[in-house]
Amino acid sequence: MKEQIDHLLKCMDLPNVSIRVAAFASGLHYGTMSGPFVLMRFPSHGEGRTGEPPTVYVDSFTGALYLDKANEIERYDMAFTSIWASALDEASSRSFLKQVRRELGQ
Repeated sequence: MKEQIDHLLKCMDLPNVSIRVAAFASGLHYGTMSGPFVLMRFPSHGEGRTGEPPTVYVDSFTGALYLDKANEIERYDMAFTSIWASALDEASSRSFLKQVRRELGQ
């Protein structure tokens, strides 16, 4: 686990990466009900049209699930917003990870 935390701390220095910890102390949020998911948004073409519609990827016990209906995307957007709002900010997340790393020892 120490190596994983070290890797996360290095990734936090990248300009295109934002890592925020949703600690247990943050309380209940949609992420506790939704489970892990990836909300994928694709870049626009030159004319401002999106290349592909947003898609949610859910990896489950029996296989992968790809969701692309508007109401499904909306629900996962709400879940992501809830998780993001309840998570520690980036500076606090970095401090939290460093503290956990110290507790794990050398």
